[in-house]
Amino acid sequence: MSAAPLVLVVGGLTGVYYNTERCICNLVFRGVAVGGRPSISSETTEVKFLGLDESNVTELVTRPHFRSRVLDAMRGHTVPYEAFLVRPYKLVRRQE
Repeated sequence: MSAAPLVLVVGGLTGVYYNTERCICNLVFRGVAVGGRPSISSETTEVKFLGLDESNVTELVTRPHFRSRVLDAMRGHTVPYEAFLVRPYKLVRRQE
């Protein structure tokens, strides 16, 4: 029996990271798992939740360009996000 897919609630945007060499823009959001379980796939042979903090991030996140993203997300600062309609104006959602 396979595990139920992981269900996440996506929170605020914690960073925008642009690779100028490959012209790739990455947006990173905070999120919370609210259901399901992580599971392996054809691309992933092992998955698990780990206790991550600034004392062990260097050990667990080995790529420097990923480490800065993780640290930014862990610090919890986010930028506001708004979704709205224009004619007539109607605020659909605001995320702080």
